[in-house]
Amino acid sequence: MIESRCFSRALLLAGALVLTALVPNALGAQQRADSSALGVVRGVVYDSLLRAPLESATVLVQGATRIAVTDAKGRFVLDSVPAGRRFIAFSHPALDSIGLTTTGGLADITAGATTTIALATPSYATLRGSACTASLASADSGIVFGTIRDADSDVRMSGARAVISWYQAQRSARGTFEMVRPVVAARTDSTGTYYACGVATGVKVAMQGEAGLFVSGPLELVIGSRHIARRDVLVSRDSSQGTVVAAPADGATPEPPARRGSAVVQGIVRNGKGDALAGALVTMAGAPAEATTNETGRFALSQLPAGTQTLQVRLVGYAAEHVAADLHSRDTARVEVTMKPVNVLSTVTVKSKIPTGRDRAEFEQRRQMGFGYALTEDQIKSRFDVASLFYGFPGLRVDYPTGALFSLTMKSRSISAGDCHPFIYLDGIQTAEEEIQSYPLARIVGIEVYPSVTTAPAKYVRLGDCGVVLIWTKSAKW
Repeated sequence: MIESRCFSRALLLAGALVLTALVPNALGAQQRADSSALGVVRGVVYDSLLRAPLESATVLVQGATRIAVTDAKGRFVLDSVPAGRRFIAFSHPALDSIGLTTTGGLADITAGATTTIALATPSYATLRGSACTASLASADSGIVFGTIRDADSDVRMSGARAVISWYQAQRSARGTFEMVRPVVAARTDSTGTYYACGVATGVKVAMQGEAGLFVSGPLELVIGSRHIARRDVLVSRDSSQGTVVAAPADGATPEPPARRGSAVVQGIVRNGKGDALAGALVTMAGAPAEATTNETGRFALSQLPAGTQTLQVRLVGYAAEHVAADLHSRDTARVEVTMKPVNVLSTVTVKSKIPTGRDRAEFEQRRQMGFGYALTEDQIKSRFDVASLFYGFPGLRVDYPTGALFSLTMKSRSISAGDCHPFIYLDGIQTAEEEIQSYPLARIVGIEVYPSVTTAPAKYVRLGDCGVVLIWTKSAKW
């Protein structure tokens, strides 16, 4: 069980750092008493999590109207600051997004003089030491924390669990690589707060909140370079109950129960310029409802289960978006979605006399020979999006340089070349990386990864020394 300690305690342990809410009320009286004398505050804001100055941070003096913004080197200047002991606070959207709200430090301002102060976020080591037990305090792993609440009463739930998992490759006792799925489960404390330590960073991880019969929908998140992420979760009985679907007559695996409820979500879909996008398909994982945006980019989904759920938005020419929404029974939630464009090639019609089953036969033959690494159709069914298909392959890295879009890189055989982008083939046809961003996961039936062109099938090797990725879909000769 994860040791639960409040992050505000970690901030207090970080020396001069304190939360704004923790500054003594007595300072307000002193501020008013000394307001006739003014001084100047000059300083720098440092992001200890990134070990770099914090640019574009907002710096202000508690109880005063002075505000400054840090430059590229984290520097700021506040003039006309009332003399006395003042709390100098700073905030930044990137810190807010990971749950580190306004922080700062105390400074003694002298009338007619310049006071210099250095402000900083707490280090990751400080936060890790406060939130995690020693056995889970790996320096290269991340922390996910937040609250778990009842979706309808909004009551924080003690003893609930946040379950987080991801995929990675692991060397077996035989010396071969096997795909494993680590799982971290953290329980909430008496305040309904959980701290999940030892979570992988830089990749999408799957997450779900649960408290007995109360659960959330399937969620995903990426822990960035600061190694910290916050995810508050709403759970509901709606998400654990659904309409049972009868097994298909052909004996195929039945679809999971469709989850329903009385929640509604309305929203608008735009591009990066703010223009409305019509024709985008909006669905919710595990729920039968779907909608298409109208000419104003608006949509509405009804009869949804309450709790924190994931909306999936797809449109040809744009990367698929996954947006978390907090839903309440008999209530309407509103969301805004911004989609990022990808390059789309013109439609190509291919006529072939390749016999049915040849692609599958060649896939199985290469998999048994063991020159590369592969995912079968059954293994693919357990993944949660296209990017997750590539997690854990030796020699292949998945990055998110632009947030929603992922990028595949390998280590070039040429020392001077560094990282390179592998050759990607979709059903045997070379394709651009952008083409696979929003491809429907349910249509993919096989993945092959060859970190070196020396082990890749000769017909897929092109000029260059990067590896090869083969993606097989239901459109292939399978």
